[in-house]
Amino acid sequence: MNDAPENSQAEKATIPDTAQESENTVYTYTSAGVAERQGNVPIWLWVVMISLVIWGLYYLVVYWNAPLVQL
Repeated sequence: MNDAPENSQAEKATIPDTAQESENTVYTYTSAGVAERQGNVPIWLWVVMISLVIWGLYYLVVYWNAPLVQL
């Protein structure tokens, strides 16, 4: 298994010296054919994740009933 960058992208796959170069860095895993690059999480996905956490906390508080201890 060889996960080294392809020859055509060898320049892009090296570790950049400046932050500006790091935005364009692409690393290709040749064994899987997958390209890796820097990316941001879209705002709509942040909204979905936060909504799920809030809903989960609401569900936990409202619907979780601890067993009552009867003596």
